[in-house]
Amino acid sequence: MTVLKPGDSFHSNPGVWHWHGATKDNFMCHLAIWEDDDATRGDLVTDEEYAA
Repeated sequence: MTVLKPGDSFHSNPGVWHWHGATKDNFMCHLAIWEDDDATRGDLVTDEEYAA
């Protein structure tokens, strides 16, 4: 797991699966820039998973 702090950035190479999100006590703002929209998106997190 990579913990990002304000001002940090993260680069993921094409085809590399990654997860990003917030916790119940912290928020996250996500900005994605890509050349082609060929991303594979995973399943949504359930309320129970989010609260865990």
